[in-house]
Amino acid sequence: MWYEVVAVETAAPDIADQFYYLVAQSSGLCADVRGGPSAMEDGIALQQWTCWGGDNQKWKLIPTGPETYEIVSKSSGKVLDVTGGPPAKADGIPIQQWSFLGGANQLWKLIPSGNALQVTAVNSGMCLDVRGGPTAVDNGIVLQQWSCWGGANQLWELIPAN
Repeated sequence: MWYEVVAVETAAPDIADQFYYLVAQSSGLCADVRGGPSAMEDGIALQQWTCWGGDNQKWKLIPTGPETYEIVSKSSGKVLDVTGGPPAKADGIPIQQWSFLGGANQLWKLIPSGNALQVTAVNSGMCLDVRGGPTAVDNGIVLQQWSCWGGANQLWELIPAN
């Protein structure tokens, strides 16, 4: 592996002091704001993409309460957001970037699972998921929320970014 996975419980005191890549265990691809580092608008979809070091693939985890975080894009300063606001609780709802408003659809829990994490939306309790399941390993596949079931497409590695 080209990186070292960070365990949230060991990084927690200073986790907000640096940026990370969120790497899908199923594909080895990074959570990526579609459109690259210049994509600044609210509502731009998140996808998985080859990790190349762009600021649109770097995320800061800012604690918002006990075991909850806002996940902020280095390039835009916007957060991971479940489309549709706090009432959005169904399988298949896309994840986008949006200005931080403090809604439960913009807050996330990081739950250890083996050597990876389940990233779960506070509003729904659902997992950050690569659409299409564990065999969806291509660039450009969108991220969504889906009922947590433990598939590799719902497991994420937290990798320190330079």
